[in-house]
Amino acid sequence: MSSYFYRASIKRILSAGLVMSLVWSSLPAQQAEARTAAAVSVPGFTVQVNGVLIDNARQRYPFLVYRDITYLPLTWDNTQALGLQADWNGSEGLSIYKKHSGGGGGDWKPAGVQQDLSGSHAPHRKYQASIADYPVSMPRVGRLDQASEPYPFLEFRDVTYMPLTWRFSRELLGLEIQWDGAKGLAITGGQELIGYVFYDDADYLYAYPRLSLDAAHRVLKIPKTLQGQPIWLTEAESRPLEEKMYTGRRDVGSEPVTLEQRGNELYIGDSDTLLHKLTEEESRSLGEYPPIYEAVRFPIDDKRSLVSLHIYWSVPKIGPPPGSYHHYMDNAGALTEFSSDLSYFRPERVLPNPDGTVWIAKSYNEQRYGPAMLYLLDTKGMLHDVNNTLLSSDIVTLGSLNQQLDNPASADGSLIVQLTDNWSGPGQNRLPKEEWGLYRLDTKLNASKLNYPDDGQLYMGSGHELFLIRSGTNTIIDLPRNLSRTWLDQELF
Repeated sequence: MSSYFYRASIKRILSAGLVMSLVWSSLPAQQAEARTAAAVSVPGFTVQVNGVLIDNARQRYPFLVYRDITYLPLTWDNTQALGLQADWNGSEGLSIYKKHSGGGGGDWKPAGVQQDLSGSHAPHRKYQASIADYPVSMPRVGRLDQASEPYPFLEFRDVTYMPLTWRFSRELLGLEIQWDGAKGLAITGGQELIGYVFYDDADYLYAYPRLSLDAAHRVLKIPKTLQGQPIWLTEAESRPLEEKMYTGRRDVGSEPVTLEQRGNELYIGDSDTLLHKLTEEESRSLGEYPPIYEAVRFPIDDKRSLVSLHIYWSVPKIGPPPGSYHHYMDNAGALTEFSSDLSYFRPERVLPNPDGTVWIAKSYNEQRYGPAMLYLLDTKGMLHDVNNTLLSSDIVTLGSLNQQLDNPASADGSLIVQLTDNWSGPGQNRLPKEEWGLYRLDTKLNASKLNYPDDGQLYMGSGHELFLIRSGTNTIIDLPRNLSRTWLDQELF
């Protein structure tokens, strides 16, 4: 198994690139003549694409090396194999992006790697390419400034070549790039069969593929050791797991609270404990839809619990229903309402810590709308908005959505959280991108950055294991153990 801490080695050998074979016959002759020449060579090391050894000696469009960086030919065969799309527009130039997964069904087959072996090349021999002088655009960065790029896109034999830098290949296109001094360069992309982990037990992860297959290929059961081969579960075999995951409450550890409405007042059960006085707006119907009042209780200790009241209208609409939340601390029967800071969500987790503090976490609501929020209730009863403290519009508490995990926090109360900036957030005074990532957060709100990648689905298992799943490459990384495994579609299907 290979470590994911190989970025520095890769950067010396390759530069993230995509390769699509395009014939630019429409370019004016004078424009072609003005191109800047670039001396390139065929690599002397081996190159594999999705496990297939590339015969660069006979390839019509071989991989190239320019300024010690490997370049990928963007031929149709290569882009299709790696799950990429390259579009040409006469005015906008070349646009390269990752294709959305599609297709599937019972007749689906893994995409193969095709090679045109009509060429002849000698390793290390110098050839002349040119720097591409047409516009090139990529996801999230838009049009590249070829003049300032240290490793620009090239053109060789009327085909565009992309530098396989970490930025282009890993960050922008989601390719898996691995370098081994003995085995050479391996590029993986366009893989469909490990998409999203939704469940785990003591020994296995359970993942949906990126596309719908047939009843015999519903879920992949993957060993947490990353040893051996995953096995397929049928639709009938996976149904009990899905029922465990998707039935029941998302707010793990909560208990339903019976409410009784007396006029404009809500009481807990048939007691005289007044929970909430309804405003006129909270009492009125929206058209034919009356208000709904639901409450749950999160036990904290033998005296304290957090009671969460949701007032909403079940109006057909996209997204969460209109409404609001009220939250109360119940201390031996005495109710105190929290400030409006918590009025926009119901917690998914309320986690008491050994030092008496309490985490209140929401990663996403029922429709998976953000932002992800985190609060800390200190020992004096003060509520701290952790998002504002750390200047991050999104704070995902890892493990908060895993119903098999009793407590995502460590024994000392610290959490592993992902700090990022929500795409729809205001973007003012927020954490800069270079500070996004994974942190260990203690109950004093001290955040220590972890040297882990987070470019994929992060999943905390029921035993506090931490995995990174890179969709499109069938790669799973056990972050604490520094182990990774990549499976190819052709191995799994």
